[in-house]
Amino acid sequence: MSFLTGSDFAEIDARTGKKMVSVFVPTTPNPTSGFVILVPREDVIELDMSVDDGLKMIISLGVAVPVWEQSTAPGAAEIAATQRDT
Repeated sequence: MSFLTGSDFAEIDARTGKKMVSVFVPTTPNPTSGFVILVPREDVIELDMSVDDGLKMIISLGVAVPVWEQSTAPGAAEIAATQRDT
């Protein structure tokens, strides 16, 4: 899990031929350290989770997982169905 931190990289976009975004990948349990990486926008999956809940999850080492209210986001119904089947 990471946090989207930037998306305006004209030179990088032009040289890679892809829309790139920067994301911060925090370390656990101390999210003040981590890595900033650039990834293609098409590879990013945005979550409905708030930043606060994401940080709680990271600091708790994944113990405090927020309850997910199924959204109307594209693919949400398919994801929920897959989770019920496993």
